[in-house]
Amino acid sequence: MSRRIGISMLGCGTVGLPLFRMLANREQDFSVRCVVVGNPEQAKYDVIRTAGGVKLISSSEYDERNGQDIAGDSETDIVVEVIGGSGGSEGDPFAKTRERLLQVIRAGKHVVTANKTVLSSWGTEIFAAADDAGVNVGFEASVAGSIPVIRLLREHWRGQPIRKIMGIMNGTCNYILSSMPGYSQPGAALPDAAKLGKEVSAESYANASNPAMLWALDHAKVAGLAEADPSFDVDGHDAAQKLSILASIAFHTAVQPTEENIPRSSILPISLEDLTLVHKLGFVIKPLAVAEKKGNDIELRVHPCLVKQNHPLANVTGAYNAIYIESEPIKGVTEGFASQLYYGQGAGGEATATALFSDVMEIQQRIQNGVVSNPSYYCSDKKFNIVSCDDQVSPGYIKSVSKDEPGVFMRKTVILYGETESDRIDIHQIYNLHELRDGDLVPDVITIGPTPFGTVRRALGRFTDEGVSVEEPLFLRIEN
Repeated sequence: MSRRIGISMLGCGTVGLPLFRMLANREQDFSVRCVVVGNPEQAKYDVIRTAGGVKLISSSEYDERNGQDIAGDSETDIVVEVIGGSGGSEGDPFAKTRERLLQVIRAGKHVVTANKTVLSSWGTEIFAAADDAGVNVGFEASVAGSIPVIRLLREHWRGQPIRKIMGIMNGTCNYILSSMPGYSQPGAALPDAAKLGKEVSAESYANASNPAMLWALDHAKVAGLAEADPSFDVDGHDAAQKLSILASIAFHTAVQPTEENIPRSSILPISLEDLTLVHKLGFVIKPLAVAEKKGNDIELRVHPCLVKQNHPLANVTGAYNAIYIESEPIKGVTEGFASQLYYGQGAGGEATATALFSDVMEIQQRIQNGVVSNPSYYCSDKKFNIVSCDDQVSPGYIKSVSKDEPGVFMRKTVILYGETESDRIDIHQIYNLHELRDGDLVPDVITIGPTPFGTVRRALGRFTDEGVSVEEPLFLRIEN
């Protein structure tokens, strides 16, 4: 009969408590040894206090004893980290978490973590230390919640070269964009003011610069999907960290989640008007993270994008995630996976706890079989060129607002045509939206052919500088 596996936990909140209950229900397999939390006196931890045999301590006590409650415990086999960012000497809130993980790894403990920030920034160091110590790192929960995409990439797609990963990797953004049309429905419900912590009224939203976006964002906060400061999600940083992890595994090369490597843009400028307009053109707007290999080049980006209404990602709504993986064709080989779509709940404590528990079970088997299997991209000698934002080529959608004056639209087309052939932008369709007139201001939409973003950026800068647009134009990529 196999022995019980000792588990200790760094953190036990929204994700950790459901995981603790899962482990407690499998007491024949697991023994929870130590749980480190911010304030052990909170009533929510009664379930741990009454479990028996579990050491429940504060993070300050843990640090005062230099982590020896876990690192020095010979009966702890696996450490589950769900503490997130916990302060560091250099101001990085995740530096302390990195130090704690490295300490337990070097003490010979296997690790299971949902920490995308630590893994995307210091994954090479974490995996190298784990291989040196002969322990496993499970990190399925760091990307896409209930979708086992990391295991799929490492096992299911192992023999199949990947050309492209494209997905909805942030449930908050998808929830917001999916919810915005509800603002225009008769009797649209106001967010719960008590949960939101501020007064709300129909007038306050109607007077906002982007009413539907603000209304949907507030609903996301009430639902627990958005923080008080939602910028990490809505500005693309969360999805960029997840994309860096997937790209590192898929292309077997370490990709840091810097804005230079992974350019990103916010969903906040998207209006209900944009959602309606693109629908008429046969598209929907989705918050996509894209990694694409073209020969020796890799393109990475996180942006709200247009996708065709018949694309598999178009119908993924709410807080759900979906990841589309496309293989690289191999000459003379017809077998394999041309493309696959994986779909599931992307946010919430239960979904993340389930992914963590799956990793615990996997590492339990590895311990019993004497197997260590970590990603090896940290020591790969593969060299790729990461394409800059300005050099990434895609078709697109441009919306701008102008005064209704003679010659304004002609000046826009002249700017897009460019002064030289290298500046030329191919115009596909033009829509003058006089039905959306606001006083003397009229919006228009122009769709363009594949163009380097740098060329588009310079042209749109001229729109503003030369007064043909009264506000910064909106550019959205079209993902084919």
